[in-house]
Amino acid sequence: MSVNDTDEDDIPELPDPDAPPEDVEMVPLFKMGGEVYEIPRRMPAGIALEYLEKQVTKGPDAAAMWVMTEVLGEDTYQMLKDHPSLEFDQLQDVFDRLEKHVLGGKGQKAAQGHRGVRRRKGSKKSRG
Repeated sequence: MSVNDTDEDDIPELPDPDAPPEDVEMVPLFKMGGEVYEIPRRMPAGIALEYLEKQVTKGPDAAAMWVMTEVLGEDTYQMLKDHPSLEFDQLQDVFDRLEKHVLGGKGQKAAQGHRGVRRRKGSKKSRG
């Protein structure tokens, strides 16, 4: 079937970028001091695309910092950064949950698939 033979019903309908945003359903990400911090249940695809792009162009650590400030906001990011007793495992749990939402439930495995080919020490070079 060629592109010209495509049935119009099979073409994905994307939202109009000029349409007003709909109400956003929120889900809890973490609790601290009796307050629940929430993120949107469904992230805009642009956030996921930018996150993956930053992993390739800037590296995974820079991408992680960017996505946390972008989704949580500068104030919440700074609060976590300055938290005197936040342990790495706790932060990792928050980030893993955030990343899973950003990547549409795929989490780290989806991100790794977009970081390029990694060769383990001792493995043969690919021929190409």
